[in-house]
Amino acid sequence: MDRRQKQKEAQHRRGQRLLAIQSQNTAIQLAGALDHFGITKAVLGWVMNEFAKSVLPLPDEAACGAGCSWCCHLMVETSIPELLVIHEAFSAQVPPEMMIALTTRLEKLAHAGELCDEDTWSLNQLPCPFIDEANGCLIYAVRPFACRAHHSLEMESCRRGYDEKAPVLIPSFPLYRRNTELYSRVFINVMEEKGFASFSVGFIKGISMLVEKPELADAWLQKEDVFGPARVRKRGAALKISPSFEGRD
Repeated sequence: MDRRQKQKEAQHRRGQRLLAIQSQNTAIQLAGALDHFGITKAVLGWVMNEFAKSVLPLPDEAACGAGCSWCCHLMVETSIPELLVIHEAFSAQVPPEMMIALTTRLEKLAHAGELCDEDTWSLNQLPCPFIDEANGCLIYAVRPFACRAHHSLEMESCRRGYDEKAPVLIPSFPLYRRNTELYSRVFINVMEEKGFASFSVGFIKGISMLVEKPELADAWLQKEDVFGPARVRKRGAALKISPSFEGRD
């Protein structure tokens, strides 16, 4: 093994240790906040906002920008607390006609196939129902951490993946993704430790369930296992939003 490779592996190990420390500290902070303030949608919303403030800025090399929505046609995994906070924020802010439009979009998506299956999204080129007419995100301020983590250094790769309806290598910074995604994982782990039915869910499947039955949020907060139909059964170590990446860390 040459010197450059050894240095690269050493940097990778240091990065992994730092991520582990950050994850542990974040979990301690979350558990402490929930013990002190209680577990409500308002508290979860405050925590998610504080987590979002801790997310590192998107690297300058990222090709992502306003109106770019290639990745908004892929399945997104998220934690249930994020799901509740996003639904609560959107429902409180949008006019009735926009909620009707969202419901219609969700119904159309449901007819396309299993919304917790990645192939359903990529093969059908399904658009996220929160994309507006200018390819902007209607929930950008409260978007899932998986969406915040996703980025590309080469827009043409994203376009090719969309056009070919197949996984492609997306040049990116893996450490940036993992550093951002860890907030979802912390939510999942801490809530599970506190006795909640906590696991990774398909974001749009979960939102569609809440739009149809908003009372599911309160039921989950009472520790009922109500989001089973949205559970993502096949996943790796990290929450996913895109088929594959090519790291440049």
